Amino acid sequence: MLLCACAASGQTSNQIMYVPENLRNNVAFWEIIYQKIPSDQGLFHDADSVRVIYDTMVVGTAYNKARRKAINAREQDVASVLRSLADTPPESRDQRMQDFAALWARELTPDAWREAAGRVRFQLGQRDNFIAGIKRSGSYLERIKATFSEYGLPEELAYLPHVESSFNYRAYSKVGAAGIWQFMRSTGKLYLKVGYVIDERLDPVKSTRAAAKLLSYNYRELGAWPLAVTAYNHGTQSMRRAIQVVGSTDIGEIITAYKDRRFGFASKNFYAEFIAAYRTAINYKAHFGELTINPPFEFIEHTLEKYYKPSALAATFNITFETMREYNLAIRPVVFERDQYLPEDFVIHLPVSLAAKDMDSLLSISVAGSTALEKLPLSEYHQVASGENLSAIAQRYGIALQSLMEINSLDRRGRIFPGQMIALPGGKHAVVAAAEPVVARVQPVEQEAVPPTTPPAAPVVATAPEAPRVQETRVVPPLAPDFLRVPRVLSVSYEVINDSLARVYEFMYAAGLSLAAAYAVEECPFCEFSADYYALDYIDQTAADASIRIQIDETIGHLADWSGVSSARIREYNAISSNIGLGQLIKIPIVGDNAVKFRNKRIEYHMSIEEDFFNNYAVTSMDTLTVRRGMNIWTICANNEIPIWLFMKANDMVNGLSLAGRDKVLLPVVESKQPPQ
Repeated sequence: MLLCACAASGQTSNQIMYVPENLRNNVAFWEIIYQKIPSDQGLFHDADSVRVIYDTMVVGTAYNKARRKAINAREQDVASVLRSLADTPPESRDQRMQDFAALWARELTPDAWREAAGRVRFQLGQRDNFIAGIKRSGSYLERIKATFSEYGLPEELAYLPHVESSFNYRAYSKVGAAGIWQFMRSTGKLYLKVGYVIDERLDPVKSTRAAAKLLSYNYRELGAWPLAVTAYNHGTQSMRRAIQVVGSTDIGEIITAYKDRRFGFASKNFYAEFIAAYRTAINYKAHFGELTINPPFEFIEHTLEKYYKPSALAATFNITFETMREYNLAIRPVVFERDQYLPEDFVIHLPVSLAAKDMDSLLSISVAGSTALEKLPLSEYHQVASGENLSAIAQRYGIALQSLMEINSLDRRGRIFPGQMIALPGGKHAVVAAAEPVVARVQPVEQEAVPPTTPPAAPVVATAPEAPRVQETRVVPPLAPDFLRVPRVLSVSYEVINDSLARVYEFMYAAGLSLAAAYAVEECPFCEFSADYYALDYIDQTAADASIRIQIDETIGHLADWSGVSSARIREYNAISSNIGLGQLIKIPIVGDNAVKFRNKRIEYHMSIEEDFFNNYAVTSMDTLTVRRGMNIWTICANNEIPIWLFMKANDMVNGLSLAGRDKVLLPVVESKQPPQ
């Protein structure tokens, strides 16, 4: 069968389903990935000419270091064959070299073969993930279509979450993108509330409205839907620059002619992925057969007029805590864990069975009403010093020990560590930080980062006969239509890497456990949030302002948001005309309670980044990377899919982003705590 991604008749370059000639192969490639290849298999292909597929590999379902090494080894093996082609005349080539050469329409020059060796890329299959996404999409797809219709957007764009998140409403990437629309914090804050208590990026309804606004803005700025979609991945300003450089708004011409290191494989293929995902989704029965689609998720809304605790609301409406979580994805997990107050203007979602209830009356006479607050007291944080314990901290601020434990989600032993931020309900009142900590008893510091490294014992695995065993070899049906050229030897059998780990993982998945729980590093000193690393206290405070030093992931926009002072005013106050840098001294014109609120929000910003990350991922081991000329932190982190702050903490980089003077750096190996979709 020949898959054709031909441009629809009469379509122009600004229309949503326009597919130029040079993107046909890309669209068909992604249709193969979505429709044919499951997520335990993948393809080695040319990054520029995706129609050229060199090899395939079954990698299993265990997301671990062994799998990555095996993939890298196979990738290097493919690249070595291509390099050999540069130095071997056609008549002297072995069968594998001849198969690779036959994938190209013509014989390449030696330099071209060497360049091709540098473009070998591995792409994991997505068939089972896509099927799961189709099923999940039923919960909100019609609501997304209705929202996009309100904004005058093409209905096809409602299928974009298939590319972003497979309609996984709790999706969270290693670099911090969240929700079905995968908003980063910086972009999300333009349209949504993104704070320590509420993160609307995770709310499918509110984030959909934000996505509609962003896509509308992209289209107004760029004038073509293919570019507006690409800008969702690459950024509006970056796509405007591409238009200026190429002198065209045709997505095909831009992909061919625009050269920029940031405009890489992901950005170049984002629009093709969207087209392939849309075509696959609307014709899913032809590709996957009948599927059980989730029914639309129905709910009612109620705006809170006071501050309420989630537990009190659940009791008032006679629903479980888990139901509260399920209906209100925008409430961060830590809020449920600590039963923190929700803001007075928050719109809660509730089961439709409560539609006939008088919410305000119910709240006023219930347990929620008795614990509601008109205004939250000004809370603060205490940074744990070496030698302190929780009893001493509670005594110091006149707070009940049990209350301190509950608000900070601490276990009955109240274990804490230096640098930890302890939330103080009601704030520090008039107490001024003492020069020396009040110590009731010395308590050893305990690191509680991630579970131990010991994998499940063999006898445990043996007691799970129901766990399916990964086959040593398997026959795979033809992977591609005629235009995708695959060596004939690849349709016979494929190896499975590390079968024992795959079996352990399958058992753990059946038991509801994560791979990270079995293979976590024994100690991870940087896997707990510590204010000691970030240095978030004020450098100086005067009657007119407060001084800080900029930390990682902070911008002037953040400072403005936390302080209530405009970005323009902060720039003027500090005579700033360009971007700010790590460690730069900044003065902010805030005093009194405003200074307290600023510090709280700043602490919560950094805590939320780490909490969200470690809720979803664990550091399972450490690799060592030799620093070579031309390397920088950004490329290292991008290539290894780790956030910059994690890399910096692992390497104790507190004074800057330079790798100067370092022969080697540590690379945290990160594994998901969640089972495969």
